[in-house]
Amino acid sequence: MKESRGFTLVELLIVLAIISALLSTVTPYAVRTLAKAKATQVALNFRSLQVALLEYYITETPASTVDLNTLYAKRYISSRPENYIINWATSTSDVARAYVIYTNTDVDLNLVENSFQQIVYMSTYTGKDGAYIPDTINVSEGPVKGYYPALIVSVPRF
Repeated sequence: MKESRGFTLVELLIVLAIISALLSTVTPYAVRTLAKAKATQVALNFRSLQVALLEYYITETPASTVDLNTLYAKRYISSRPENYIINWATSTSDVARAYVIYTNTDVDLNLVENSFQQIVYMSTYTGKDGAYIPDTINVSEGPVKGYYPALIVSVPRF
């Protein structure tokens, strides 16, 4: 009987071909799932910040603006999300004060919009389709270049 010393080169190549074929079919699904998860996380952070901002204004009735550090220090949010900014915005309405919450997180804007219908696109580029902040709102401090998912929160004036 002949003694076997290991695998032949052909057997190893066949195994590698099978593994690469499996990885090439699974990878797109994994990447798409991760992108959807990231978009859902951005939408959930927007929702949490919206609720915290409204709760802060109902409870505290401040005369000035608010930022993430204030919401975190006063325990309206349990953790401070990274890369999120709250900017006050002047609105033509005397009934409400407007805030724009945005993030520069690299995320597919369409996936975020599908997760949370109140999301708008904020852009530093003008004249691009689908990227806007309503004309009645002037953002106090614009972000650096790019498209950003944003949320406009109107807080009633007391």
